[in-house]
Amino acid sequence: MKCESCGHEQASVHMTSIVNGVKEEHHYCTQCASQKEQGQSSMFSSMFDDTFFNNQFFANAIYPQGTLSSSKTIQCPQCGMTISEFNHLGRLGCDTCYSAFQNQLTPLIKRIQGSVSYEGRVPQRGAADLKVEKQIQQLRHELVQAVKQELFEKAANIRDKIKSLEESKGSK
Repeated sequence: MKCESCGHEQASVHMTSIVNGVKEEHHYCTQCASQKEQGQSSMFSSMFDDTFFNNQFFANAIYPQGTLSSSKTIQCPQCGMTISEFNHLGRLGCDTCYSAFQNQLTPLIKRIQGSVSYEGRVPQRGAADLKVEKQIQQLRHELVQAVKQELFEKAANIRDKIKSLEESKGSK
């Protein structure tokens, strides 16, 4: 496809715009595209510049309010990367970055993966045993919370549930 501006060179920049439901396609060679960009109010550059992803809206959408403001000076002791560089690149510099930026990465990982601990997949065989074990683990956590809140009747009921689950697990 030839450039629609000069008609000589092969078109390598393809632009599609939809305005009020009307689709327009334009095809330019690199030279004409750069001339069009300079002639117009940087139509192409606004699509490709880094400021779109580096503004406060996206930083606040990824991190809770105030998490980044205190951490701009934190630097990885091994590779020297800062949290701002991580936000720009989207990847960490080395394995030490995980511990250096732990406070900033934990909310991000929770938001993306739902949890910071890997629980794995449940195999087909033994799934029932793992389900019971997980239920016991959850009940133990609830038991600790009930005792902390001094809800002793609730704690006794939870204890009894744990005991019955452990007995049923042991009898299999």
